Amino acid sequence: MSDGFRKCISKEDANEAFDKYKKQGNILPCQLMPQQMFMQRVHISMTTLQAYDAYAAANACKVCPLREQCEVLGKSEPVGMWGGVSRWFWKNVRRCYEDDWPF
Repeated sequence: MSDGFRKCISKEDANEAFDKYKKQGNILPCQLMPQQMFMQRVHISMTTLQAYDAYAAANACKVCPLREQCEVLGKSEPVGMWGGVSRWFWKNVRRCYEDDWPF
């Protein structure tokens, strides 16, 4: 049962989780999609195609077992979708998979 709070994950724990997942021979949803779908800025003047790509990336993150670990690793990245969180110039953070979408 969840208490509503997200647990804190360190970068070391996140990297360890990815290594363990890879050693088990598993494939993440983002590995089956083009990388550029995750590396775009999410903003109000997106084209329809860009918005569809962003939704597809967010849906892949939504079902990923390592979503929270990916979000931790992406905190220092200026652009891109990391664990379903769109980062745009560090200050505009949107959790795309928690209905805080599109803006």
